Amino acid sequence: MIKAQLVQFFFFATQVTLVVSARLGRNWGGDHGGMGHGGMGHGGVDHGDMDQEGMDRGGMDHGGMGNGEMMQMIHNLLDHREDIERNYENTDTGIESWTTSGKPNVALWIQTHVYQMTTLMDSETGGIRLWDDLFERAFALRDNHELMVNNTADGVHVVQKVSDNVVDIDEAECTTELIQEHAEVVSKFVDRGMSEMHANHPAPEKCAVY
Repeated sequence: MIKAQLVQFFFFATQVTLVVSARLGRNWGGDHGGMGHGGMGHGGVDHGDMDQEGMDRGGMDHGGMGNGEMMQMIHNLLDHREDIERNYENTDTGIESWTTSGKPNVALWIQTHVYQMTTLMDSETGGIRLWDDLFERAFALRDNHELMVNNTADGVHVVQKVSDNVVDIDEAECTTELIQEHAEVVSKFVDRGMSEMHANHPAPEKCAVY
């Protein structure tokens, strides 16, 4: 386990820039069900419920990456959300976000989580939190996004926007709203922890036909 973490550390410390034809939810939420970031202790929280909701009902296909590995990273972040700072700004076609931590181990978890989510989305058939309306639409329209992830010394900087291949105006507006609402939900995961992780989030009305 220690060896695996060291390998991950040296990989992510290179500050490599990942440019992928994005799928929302490398966030994200993150990217876990997008990003679930925590600083709440286990005190009474049944993480097994989130495993069931986030993975089993959502379904997973991520090129051999184990559910347990992804869920452990989500739990790490949920248990340390008070150590995470997240900011994002809406752009004309998406968002720009910064998710960081002053603690090196938490910063590594953030980077690992984003990497896991991008890998999941690149699997073409992958999905997480598919019981959540917002995430279901985000995965269904994964080819409508472009995502640029830059690992920094203390976390990740992400730029996410509508892909240039989306030419239909209504579909582009739907995708922009998906990206922006996903970013807002990821921030709620950081702020509220498990209570937000159990919530369903409606997809934009404009996306109903796509």
